[in-house]
Amino acid sequence: STSPASLTIEGSSTANVAMTPLAFDGHIWYAKSVRLTPGDVQFATGAGAMWGSTTSFSGVATDGGGSIPVVVEDDYDVWFNDLTGRYILIPLNL
Repeated sequence: STSPASLTIEGSSTANVAMTPLAFDGHIWYAKSVRLTPGDVQFATGAGAMWGSTTSFSGVATDGGGSIPVVVEDDYDVWFNDLTGRYILIPLNL
């Protein structure tokens, strides 16, 4: 399976944030120290797919799966696997 050419975090919780694939596994994407405010986020591919879920902090996103709720304002490390849909938003200051 091929990875998307690009992936961004989008939604009412933040301005669009570009994610970076790991050098040794292009299916795992991350963005460090992203400021998120209460609202929601989704993972958007360069091809226009919108991956999301209804579970805060971690879960499994699907294409068209809704928006991931952000309930706590903080800086987060955000991880996403484009093969499994698994994601985690790790608060850094709680």
